[in-house]
Amino acid sequence: MRLIQEKLVCDSKATFGDLMFMEFDSERFERDEDGNSTGVLTRRAYNLYSVRQGEIIKVFIPAEVALKEFKEEEKVELVDVNISSIVDSGYGNKRTYYIVAGDMIKAGEKKVQGQQGQPVQNGDKK
Repeated sequence: MRLIQEKLVCDSKATFGDLMFMEFDSERFERDEDGNSTGVLTRRAYNLYSVRQGEIIKVFIPAEVALKEFKEEEKVELVDVNISSIVDSGYGNKRTYYIVAGDMIKAGEKKVQGQQGQPVQNGDKK
């Protein structure tokens, strides 16, 4: 069975519970046909602690979104979450999940469209 990725919806709160920022993990760059880095940033990875999952998860955010800097263990929320998986068909069929979000904001802030992706406090008008 093949599902259409764009039609999958993830309830971030139900899946992950509270999320706490742990650290910036890495940057991923585009590669040419020979496997060499082109120097073009494609996405950044962050480690977050998921209370519901009881472990640290890695979340990828597109390079178009500014580098995220939060205090360690600060509560955050993911925007436009998409989860996909890859199955290694070797012994045991190990499944690896990839979590991609359109953005990550401080918990309780609301992302307002059309304002350069800058979140504002609930109730604030900017």
